[in-house]
Amino acid sequence: MRFQKLTTVLALVGIASGIPLEKRQALNDGAILNYALTLEYLEAQFYREALANYTEADFEAAGFCGVRPDIVEIGAQEQAHAVFLSSKSSNLIFVLI
Repeated sequence: MRFQKLTTVLALVGIASGIPLEKRQALNDGAILNYALTLEYLEAQFYREALANYTEADFEAAGFCGVRPDIVEIGAQEQAHAVFLSSKSSNLIFVLI
């Protein structure tokens, strides 16, 4: 199910990047903020799942000693970005992952 959602989002990103430059420049601020918010939701979910699936011992076993706290901090920052953008963009339609 998660793979299907990720695949769908990536397909939509691919389609959006194929839009001619003139039309892309015509996107309004709301669409741009919506796109940024969607990416922030994706990033926050990525870090949440990584932290839920891998312990400190797993990171160490993979050769990444002491990295998990950094992943926790980055994940919190991504979540804060999503909260900030969603609070500033309450009148937009969001794509939730």
